[in-house]
Amino acid sequence: MSPERLVHLVPMGCPAAFHDLCGNSIRCKRFRPAPNVPQGQPIWQTILGESAQGKRMLRIVKQGALKVSAIRRLYDQRNEYARELEEIRRALGVQCTHDSLTLTAIQERLAKISPASRVPFLKGELETARKEAYPPHPYNHGPFDYDWFQYASTTQSTIFYADMLPALAEWLFRQPRGSQFRMLDVGGSSGAGAEFLAKIFWTMFTGYKITVDVLDIESTYKRLSPMFNDHITYKVGDIFAVADGAYDICICSHTIEHIPKDLVGPFIRKVIGVSSQFSIFNAPYMESPTLPGHLYTVDKEFLSTLPVPTTKKIYRSLGWYRQNQLSECIVFTYERVPSGPHTECKTASSYDESLIWRVVMQDRSVDLVKLGPYMNIIHCDDEMYKELPAQHKNQTIYDLARHVCEPLAEVGDVRRYLEGCDIKSHPFRYLAAVFVAAVPNFCYCDIGANYGTTAMEMARFFRSLGAQPRQFAFEPGIASNVTQKNFANNGFHEIEFHAAAVGPVDGFVVIHRELGWSADNRIVNPLRQRERGSMSFPVRCHRLDSFLKSESAFGPALVKIDTQGAEPGVLAGMGELLSSQPVAGMIEFTPDAIKGVIDPEKFVGRLLDTHYVFNLGVLDSELEEITRDNLQGLGQRVFNTPERWVDLMFVPKSEPGLQKWVEKLRGAQEVPPG
Repeated sequence: MSPERLVHLVPMGCPAAFHDLCGNSIRCKRFRPAPNVPQGQPIWQTILGESAQGKRMLRIVKQGALKVSAIRRLYDQRNEYARELEEIRRALGVQCTHDSLTLTAIQERLAKISPASRVPFLKGELETARKEAYPPHPYNHGPFDYDWFQYASTTQSTIFYADMLPALAEWLFRQPRGSQFRMLDVGGSSGAGAEFLAKIFWTMFTGYKITVDVLDIESTYKRLSPMFNDHITYKVGDIFAVADGAYDICICSHTIEHIPKDLVGPFIRKVIGVSSQFSIFNAPYMESPTLPGHLYTVDKEFLSTLPVPTTKKIYRSLGWYRQNQLSECIVFTYERVPSGPHTECKTASSYDESLIWRVVMQDRSVDLVKLGPYMNIIHCDDEMYKELPAQHKNQTIYDLARHVCEPLAEVGDVRRYLEGCDIKSHPFRYLAAVFVAAVPNFCYCDIGANYGTTAMEMARFFRSLGAQPRQFAFEPGIASNVTQKNFANNGFHEIEFHAAAVGPVDGFVVIHRELGWSADNRIVNPLRQRERGSMSFPVRCHRLDSFLKSESAFGPALVKIDTQGAEPGVLAGMGELLSSQPVAGMIEFTPDAIKGVIDPEKFVGRLLDTHYVFNLGVLDSELEEITRDNLQGLGQRVFNTPERWVDLMFVPKSEPGLQKWVEKLRGAQEVPPG
């Protein structure tokens, strides 16, 4: 269809007639000619004459020639008319519609206006059409038009709600089949995401039926949403005006980042209160820089100010893409009442009850889970447990009875292994093999072992090398109640476990922890938040120097240090070991956690005095040597990453037998230092 055609649409209770500029009917099934349209000459001549200015103004008027009422009817029958409508839209260049701007109405009004007044009149009609057809864009991203609404906004919303569907499904699976629920989508915007869920649960096909309402404080989308969404009820209003418990489920997608930070806490608590059973939130995670309209980034610090969620998961979303940035989202849920047989992870219906529940449940409920080759006992109120897929949970005594931790393939010749090792993929394994080959009588220390998985992984690797170093694991936090049991269940009796911290003193220190965060135990940086549930208690602490002497193991050492900001204190407590013995290892570097004790770059600089240092990124994601030349700004670079921490590997400069292997490490870098 030529873009020069102008379509005239006349409402008749069914899709109307279409005519081109020559007055000829456009062939389109189930449409009949409109009455009173002049035949035999182009309509633009009839209305404006043949002036160039008239032609220009007619092209402008095209924007409003298709009526809202008609497009709504077309979308009621969109399966049948979608192709015709798309053809018409392309021909018109129409983005949206305007109720009163039809050619018949213009023709009647133009007949009463002098030729000199026709251009201003049409300009006024055009401005009216634009205001009515194009609502203000909510975040000033550009023109709010039909294409943006249908193909960008609604697509992204649908993806975000698909992201939340697994969390909703996991909760539904614990409810009786045949249950019916009422859901409120808070801040539902276009309503497309709510429509996606409403269609899934429109009938009992899934075993559950959910009626979905949308509530948005802005009226921007209320006029457009009914054209596209047939299964939801759209409301404009304030969540604080909705009664507590009015809905069974509340869902809130990519909304909290738009709410001022001083109001978002009350907002989330209100949404939780409106839901009588279950609420789900999602948002961009660790966003930097933030998009226009996003008032802050949702990160670990932000989450610490909120009620502790029942479940939390960080994930990649097809609907959220940021160039040159690891783009992640987070979904977290709150369950008001326990459901199903597993009640250990539930938060209660109010803030105080939630805290009491977590205090009661902490350290009292565990589960047997399958983690790769290991069968581990884990606390059920732990964030780590909540993020595990369901198929890994609830293992039985029969699973444990059949369990054999599968060994790694035997290496045989360690030096041959080193020559062919994929250093970039496994840099710390490479370092461990170097110690086996070149440093006799060393011991291995896992400081901050948590549930013991990393210690068992290294023990399994040492077995494959045919090595038998002394192996020690230290964990002072809540996980220490089961760590030694995990070593026993998986057959790693060579690991000597100590429920203690490692630091700068021999004696007792205060450890700080938040309920449900076993990986965040620390003897530095107290964070006492009543809302999140913080606890502090005394634990034994060892200096590594004195501990290894007492165990007759003082000598060369390979260490892994992950102590949530206490790493400077750990190194201070092994000063004699570092100065007199070849010591290498991997240490977590979190600038924000250690800056209260020492400048992060000075901390790495001191390590560079005696050791070669390599940045391994997060989970061996990179390999880069840190030198004096690229040290400046390291702390800020790490702080600006989504995770805000990296692993650093350090190798002693004083051990001649290690120089050859250090050169291989350098050769494995993607970009060798300048």
